[in-house]
Amino acid sequence: MAVSVIMPMYKPGRFIHEAIDSIVAEAKPGTEIIVVDDGSKDGTAESIEERGFSNLLVLRQDNAGPASARNFGLSHARGEFVAFLDADDMWLEGKLSIQLQIMVDHPYADIVMGNTVGFGEDAEDGNQRFLANWESQQFLQLGSALVRRDVFDKAGMFDPSLRYAEDIDWFLRVREAGIIIFEHTDPVLRYRRHKNNMTNNTDARDKGFVCALMKNLQRKRAQAH
Repeated sequence: MAVSVIMPMYKPGRFIHEAIDSIVAEAKPGTEIIVVDDGSKDGTAESIEERGFSNLLVLRQDNAGPASARNFGLSHARGEFVAFLDADDMWLEGKLSIQLQIMVDHPYADIVMGNTVGFGEDAEDGNQRFLANWESQQFLQLGSALVRRDVFDKAGMFDPSLRYAEDIDWFLRVREAGIIIFEHTDPVLRYRRHKNNMTNNTDARDKGFVCALMKNLQRKRAQAH
């Protein structure tokens, strides 16, 4: 049951080494880690390669956003299953073991999703405050998912035209395609809040969310005719 773990990064700073360490701690035989440097040019890619992890591939592309970076990683993925982790987050102990076992026990499941906990530092954007620490909860978060590789044949890849909410757009297409998501309550992801989170840009985040919803509505209208 080989797993490909895809991590897009753009100037990730000090957090990425903790993120990779959390994957390595969970890796099973055959697990490959694919880091996609989305045009960082800050030496991070080289620092990762210097650590000499086995089964780790570092890819490079010009800056095109997280959707494009994940697609690039997917084009090199060889695993039967695909997992994701952002460069500033961390997996919790047992993430892969729990979710691979669920895939065995529930072969009808196409995607398995666990819970997420928040940690880090509070952040502010304008009048909005983002709380760092919150307890285990379930929501659509790529880092908490394990996906069968053929799901991308059914739902398609990530939309590179979206720099924000590209994950929401993809999950909407998953729902439209009738792909089965199995949800469990085990916490498997630590989502880090900090001042440089992309989602701190509330205007861009909200516009991306509206765009994803509009694309969903357009597809439904097209299917109705």
